[in-house]
Amino acid sequence: MSEQVHVSNAFYLTGEALDRVRQALQVARQQALLAWSAGYGRHVEDRMTQIEEAISGCLAEIDDAVDADRTETEGSGDAERQRRSWFPIGRAA
Repeated sequence: MSEQVHVSNAFYLTGEALDRVRQALQVARQQALLAWSAGYGRHVEDRMTQIEEAISGCLAEIDDAVDADRTETEGSGDAERQRRSWFPIGRAA
């Protein structure tokens, strides 16, 4: 009897485009970790480590870019205008 772990090869991405990119990168990072621990050999393990680190770096860069955009938007006043756009026009203050 095979002792292989059954892993579904299907996954679903949800949310906006940036959310889907993050999810896809997280799946790729997880698969690299699984391949690293699958006993392929030290060369493959080294590459999987590099891939996992690169993907983690990409995820961190995305988070940094989102934070920078948020800070820039807050500083320009666009965020306040966007928040106000959600209120009805005739709303009493």
